[in-house]
Amino acid sequence: MTEIRKRAFVGIVGLVSAGLFSIGCGSSGNTTGTAGSSGSAGHAGGGSTGSAGTTGTGGTTGSGGTTGTGGGSALCTGGPLTGAPLVTDFSDVTATDGGTPGTATIPGKGGISGYGGVAVAIEGGHAHATGSVTAGTYAGVSLYFSNCVDATTYTGVQFTLTGSFGTCDMLKMGVNFPQDEPLPPASGHGTCPASPGTNCYGPGSVFTTATTMVTFANMSGGGAVATVTSDAQNRLTGIGWGFHGPAAAGEAGAGGCTVDFTIDDVKFF
Repeated sequence: MTEIRKRAFVGIVGLVSAGLFSIGCGSSGNTTGTAGSSGSAGHAGGGSTGSAGTTGTGGTTGSGGTTGTGGGSALCTGGPLTGAPLVTDFSDVTATDGGTPGTATIPGKGGISGYGGVAVAIEGGHAHATGSVTAGTYAGVSLYFSNCVDATTYTGVQFTLTGSFGTCDMLKMGVNFPQDEPLPPASGHGTCPASPGTNCYGPGSVFTTATTMVTFANMSGGGAVATVTSDAQNRLTGIGWGFHGPAAAGEAGAGGCTVDFTIDDVKFF
């Protein structure tokens, strides 16, 4: 996963080379205009001059081809999430209490993982995230979906947070879409190329441990998808809580932060 992707709050790693660029086909070429009719001949012996023929109709311009989706992968179409509006209360996670961090999968839905120095384990019926984030590193927790989710009937995401984010800054909670995901097979649905300067991060909203819900309308600042449009809302690939390790004032490379928090009862509302 790239640093720019980490800002998207997605813990999916492993980028793969792009496929062919899809080119849309144009419509049929211009139609031929109809020929003008011949003028009628004048009468013999000084008859009147024949009238001019009618000008033929010009051909219509063919429509342009449809622009193909970049990255060699078509955008997925969202479907219903099993058990929605509940995303997970972590009772359905396959990892047992105290299980190895990074192995928490949610059958039929996806899974949850940490990145940037953060590990996630399922403990006491919730997701427990811990770790040390070095200065200048973007880190967080990603709750990802196996298939694109249609969330157009919902207003946002509700959840419970407890614990501490230490001195971490840039706390943002957001959602992701194929355009913000790395190219397959890293995420399975991503269309964002890994080329330098490409903004592969999704829109988000500031959060604290006191935050219990965030609306899609309040999420902004994304790269390929700047805000959560209705089209984007039909293609959710994940939910994330991200933050950044600050540098100590006047000390290059020093700083960072330590986190220890839990996430529970994630649902759409």
